[in-house]
Amino acid sequence: MANTPGTTSQDTSGMLPMGITADGRTAVLNFATGAVALRGSENPGNRLLHRRDFDTALVASIFRGAGYEVALTPTGRLTVEDGGIATILSVGTSLPLVRMRRFYDFRKNTSPAERHQCVNSLNAAICTGRAYCDKDGDLAVEAELHLGAGLSPAQLLAGFRFFHDEVQGVLSLDEVSDVLAE
Repeated sequence: MANTPGTTSQDTSGMLPMGITADGRTAVLNFATGAVALRGSENPGNRLLHRRDFDTALVASIFRGAGYEVALTPTGRLTVEDGGIATILSVGTSLPLVRMRRFYDFRKNTSPAERHQCVNSLNAAICTGRAYCDKDGDLAVEAELHLGAGLSPAQLLAGFRFFHDEVQGVLSLDEVSDVLAE
């Protein structure tokens, strides 16, 4: 695709979204050159959505549109199924973020010291997010996608995939997999 004045190609590698102009084009910052350019919004999956636009219904529609099974919990959160693994998503009302959270059971005879070691191992291995024991003593792993200047549907889905892949990778660590229930 040839570039026209005021636009760039859809390749956004090395680009930082800066916001949306009044006419719907995305302003991006090129890390390599420091230049700011405008990108047309011909692909709605790449169009930045302002953080005020994000709500549970929008996030649900983005995931359904990408082929995920989505359900609404009684507390107003979303459950997204991916390969039989449930991730709970909540859209921030006081903070501009989408929080992703998963819960895992420890084996019945797991000692507090083993749980502590498991959480420490996960926190040492996770790049973006954190692990902790919730109020019920279950393992919780969570991360947030900050909506700051906006987020496109493609970025939301990519953040979810990264979280999924990262968590699945660290759960295979011996000190983690040895204490989790099957």
